[in-house]
Amino acid sequence: MRAVNPRYDPHFEERSKIEQEILHLEYQLHQLRVKRNSLIPISNLPADVLVDIFLLAATELDDEDVYPKRVVDISWVCSLWREVTLDHPILWTQISCSLSPPWKRMFIERSKPAGISIAVQGADIMPELMEVLISELPRIRHLDWSNGNAQMSAMITTVSPRSGD
Repeated sequence: MRAVNPRYDPHFEERSKIEQEILHLEYQLHQLRVKRNSLIPISNLPADVLVDIFLLAATELDDEDVYPKRVVDISWVCSLWREVTLDHPILWTQISCSLSPPWKRMFIERSKPAGISIAVQGADIMPELMEVLISELPRIRHLDWSNGNAQMSAMITTVSPRSGD
């Protein structure tokens, strides 16, 4: 779509003012929603209690492929929950090989400096996953290598400084 030259559009200024007013009203609406949400009882819980609740909700199914999606979903509920999830690395420590590379990187970054748990499925290991295993070795506290090489899993877990955490 081509930009309209204001000299040839007699309503350009009026439309611009209306757009500005809409933006201002949207901002006010957002502020009112934030204020309303702050009055909900769960918003008054301490962050540590919310983190415990989030961990329970995310691990409810005991499925390492579901956990990352649940954590991301929780972080998108509201600005308070997003702030809490981003401020607590423990929520981002479960890394599944089923995550795409950008999601794996995001979980690794958000989990720092906490120890991480990695779930690998199958005997074949992708080069990018091997790179993660090597670069994050000091942080690995648990490695679940389903249908893979149990000796390799035990070796990596044994040499990791956090394996006793």
